[in-house]
Amino acid sequence: MDRSKSSRYNWNCLIFEGPGQWGALKTNPGLVFRYDYDKPVTAVVDYALSREDVDEDKLALMGYSMGGHLAPRAAAFEPRIKACISNTLVVDSGEAARAGLKGLHNAQAIDTMFSLLMRVNAPARWGFHIPNGH
Repeated sequence: MDRSKSSRYNWNCLIFEGPGQWGALKTNPGLVFRYDYDKPVTAVVDYALSREDVDEDKLALMGYSMGGHLAPRAAAFEPRIKACISNTLVVDSGEAARAGLKGLHNAQAIDTMFSLLMRVNAPARWGFHIPNGH
């Protein structure tokens, strides 16, 4: 394909939902969130760069919502990504989850439930971890 005719601005867009994101979970329930999101992004980059209409010198990654937290990690460890856009309103996912639980009558039971879940589930440990006990 002639790259100069691929689009008006010579941009391409490849949209994907990685492990743990709703679209991926619907069809593959075992694909849970992972801290090392650069691994699935590397597979996406491999695919993108296999296409003739993708310029390897102009590869960008944009993460929206939770992807806004995951994209910078992926870009930091995937050197073929030249630019990264992190688009998320939630700066601290743990704090957002705790804020959503405020006002529930049995906070001790919720703390116990999360503690038990974190003992047996690595994604829960990653998602619910409170750095420095805060």
